Amino acid sequence: MRFYRSEYLSTAPEFTILAQVPAQVAPRRLTRVCTDPFPWRGQHSFRAVIVQDSYQPQEVIRNVGMVHFENDEPQPISLEIRNPLDTTQVISLTHSLVGLPKWQVDMPSAVTLGPGEAQTVDVTIRRPQAHAATLAPPPGDEGYVDIWTNTADGLILGGARLQVWEGPIRRIYMPLMARD
Repeated sequence: MRFYRSEYLSTAPEFTILAQVPAQVAPRRLTRVCTDPFPWRGQHSFRAVIVQDSYQPQEVIRNVGMVHFENDEPQPISLEIRNPLDTTQVISLTHSLVGLPKWQVDMPSAVTLGPGEAQTVDVTIRRPQAHAATLAPPPGDEGYVDIWTNTADGLILGGARLQVWEGPIRRIYMPLMARD
């Protein structure tokens, strides 16, 4: 297993290796592979890859940001938008809220980027105004915002999930299955 982390939370991240962990898995069995704990500072994208003889590598990517509320005020999250294509694109940003009824998302509706260019945008998630003083973020993984980047002709370029947590992130699960 190879584990990677990006410098920034991004819809199309560039990764550096975080850890490499060997694993032996018996036929038709499961095993858990973890990295050593590391400090979580800022927002990042993560990637896990299974490299197995006689098979193509499998990978899973998690672009996960954590939403903080200080004195009941939302704090913006920086999200890198990257154009991985060879042509200039007007990239639309869309979102869907899950488990956060009547919450609001403030972010640009589109950015224009040249080939390989990246731009950082601020994304702010706001609680419903009627309940701002009393509504706590949901516990665990119940509430999140998925953000998608699309070209004008509808091609999805990438995305990120902004998780609303009350406390610190403890684990990120990146499920992969080895073949036997």
